[in-house]
Amino acid sequence: MAGTRSSEDDGGPGSSGPAPAAQRHPVSEIVLYFLRLGTIGFGGPVALVGQMEKELVGEKGWLTREEMRDAIAVSQSLPGPLAIQVGIFIAYLARADFGAAGPSSCRTF
Repeated sequence: MAGTRSSEDDGGPGSSGPAPAAQRHPVSEIVLYFLRLGTIGFGGPVALVGQMEKELVGEKGWLTREEMRDAIAVSQSLPGPLAIQVGIFIAYLARADFGAAGPSSCRTF
């Protein structure tokens, strides 16, 4: 699928930054995903993060499993709601320029 991470990306050194330009997703796609998640998602932050992992790693292929684990680990060390922190970190990885503004705005409203 175009725009997804390659299967050769092992999550090793140098792969935990934002996606290269060819792999970036449109901001509108990121915003729509998090709007949908915020609308139909229920449960606590662990349930939402689990849903994000299932969809974004397994179904959409936006992230590798290692990148998702890194996002969760970093987000757990930050103050604030876990699901929002993970969403912002994922959007940064998917689209560094303005990507992180999308999910933070969607979850706020």
